[in-house]
Amino acid sequence: RLRLGDIAYVVMGGSETRERMVAVRGTWGPVDNPRVLLFSDAEDAELRTIVLGGPAALPGRENAQHKTMMGIRFAVEHGPPAPWTLLCDDDTYVYTNRLRAFLNRFDPAHPVLLGFSFRSFQYVPGREDQLVLSEYHYVSGGAGIAASRPAMEILAANLYTPLCPCVADQHAPCVNDLTISSCAWALGIMVVHSPMFGQHPKLYRPDSLTKHYLRPHEFYAEHAAASRPA
Repeated sequence: RLRLGDIAYVVMGGSETRERMVAVRGTWGPVDNPRVLLFSDAEDAELRTIVLGGPAALPGRENAQHKTMMGIRFAVEHGPPAPWTLLCDDDTYVYTNRLRAFLNRFDPAHPVLLGFSFRSFQYVPGREDQLVLSEYHYVSGGAGIAASRPAMEILAANLYTPLCPCVADQHAPCVNDLTISSCAWALGIMVVHSPMFGQHPKLYRPDSLTKHYLRPHEFYAEHAAASRPA
């Protein structure tokens, strides 16, 4: 059975969203948990942020996408080894005990991604007004993507290569969840949908494992509720 320490976390943060990072550190992802890797474009000793090179070291939503993908490689090469890693944003609240119970149902020895899956649309290069329905589903990064250790190792070795090129949308030339999902399909990583990953407030459930798009003050309310004795 999984222990809480058997799950690592790659959290996409940024200097422009410091209030969110403070909420993460003040609730489910405290600084004394070395398995919660919080990536930013600015060093912050109080929050123990990690700053990577290249575009991940720059502010802005477009550059933030690289924090997750480069964070995968950092977690594999330098982070504490863990059977599972959750990739998420700094506006994602994680119910760590629920997530652990959920992941107990799966074998981390196989390459698999678990999360809230969408059918993907891709933009036609040079014709941003046109969309083409892709052949694969993509897993929402905001809702959280639970990746097994073999999946993490495959992604770390192949992201930013011709096998796993960046996938764009109307907002950025390299979108983390589209690119990660495309890579997974290309390299035989199983992608499993679960509605228990809370992609949007309209889709939250009483047993949600995560909740995306929460504001900082909502983190503390959720944490207080989750910490009450049953």
